[in-house]
Amino acid sequence: MKEKLKNVTFLRKIVFFIRKEFFIIDYLKDFFFYKKNYMYAKNTKSSVGYNILLQVHSIEKGLMSKKMRPFGKRKISDLSYLLNQFLNCGGSETDYEFIVGINVLRAYVDVYKANGWNHKNYNEYTTANQTILKYQNVENININTIHINKNDINKFTDFNYKQFVKNRHSVRSYSKRKLSKDDLEYAIECAINSPSACNRQMCKVYYVKDENKKNIIINYGQGFGNFELENANIFIITYDTAAFHFIGERNQGYFNAGLFSMNFVNALHSQGIGSCFVQFGNSKKDENIIKKICGISSSERIAVLVSAGYYEENISAPKSPRKDKKDVFKIIE
Repeated sequence: MKEKLKNVTFLRKIVFFIRKEFFIIDYLKDFFFYKKNYMYAKNTKSSVGYNILLQVHSIEKGLMSKKMRPFGKRKISDLSYLLNQFLNCGGSETDYEFIVGINVLRAYVDVYKANGWNHKNYNEYTTANQTILKYQNVENININTIHINKNDINKFTDFNYKQFVKNRHSVRSYSKRKLSKDDLEYAIECAINSPSACNRQMCKVYYVKDENKKNIIINYGQGFGNFELENANIFIITYDTAAFHFIGERNQGYFNAGLFSMNFVNALHSQGIGSCFVQFGNSKKDENIIKKICGISSSERIAVLVSAGYYEENISAPKSPRKDKKDVFKIIE
């Protein structure tokens, strides 16, 4: 009997060791993926574009300062360089990143003029002005500070938000009604307006309409059991690693994808569309297969899958009781 127990213990140790080795392998794969694809790994249209957005947001924050002073010498120089790099990497003057980059320089020059600062004393003004003159035909958009009156906010807060979110449940069966383009675009626009790290907006949503590709994703998905999949619409939420500029942001993608996804499904709910998150904890090999068949960029990671469809007349969903407030809310005094 003792010998049998020893054998069981030995086998458990082997299993534990193998599992630990798999942990290490997956961590290394994540490390090499990040190292290969983060913002400064290579000059691509995507990585330079995200860097432009990073600089733009930093300058935007300076433009809204209550105690205005000349600022941004290094950032203006960097942004002007990045705009040229963006075009060299295949970008266009009509691309979103280039348009916001030029327009933040326009706003910057306007602030210098409005404050009557001596332009000759500030090289950053000259750099910004030369860049906007070089690309003066770029679309003009408003990128300066917005001023919001509290009364304007109150117009949109007069509803029971708690009841709205408590009314949404993860549903796994849907009506046969096809998703309308208007309802989808409404939900996408709401998702786009989610908070995003330095406004880099690195998340995307892919709607998989092709039945063969949809079935492949369902087969790889972890948690599609008990779904009535005939009427299910499948979405893939991703984030782009090219948006991150230092090691401290290595987990930022999942955080941003979570914000993006929650706004997306809440917006679907507001349009009468039910949904359910399906976790994506697959291997790198599985992820690469799905990315390849769906045409997803090599620098993107799959964060989560979403199943969705219009609500049926009668819905069944798990009760899923929630923790009490005292279990999750702590005051640090």
